[in-house]
Amino acid sequence: MMRSTPPTSYDLKLKKKGVVVYQKADKNGPVAGTVPDDLEAVHVDYATVGLNDGELYWNAFCFRKQTDKDPFFMLMGFILQDDLVFSE
Repeated sequence: MMRSTPPTSYDLKLKKKGVVVYQKADKNGPVAGTVPDDLEAVHVDYATVGLNDGELYWNAFCFRKQTDKDPFFMLMGFILQDDLVFSE
């Protein structure tokens, strides 16, 4: 028998607007997108060391619900640890 814990994500605030989200844990690789300016936090699951550097990247996602004015928005990928706030 195998035990597992339910997946947990944490909400972390962003240090600045326009944080880049990468497709992989590599700041020189393809960009998935940028976090929209109206979103101040992202959900993170885990951290990993970069594929081609020693920096830490967090697996993250953010979304905005559909409204009458805006469509549903979702962005997933990896964010550099330096772009996240861990305490307040």
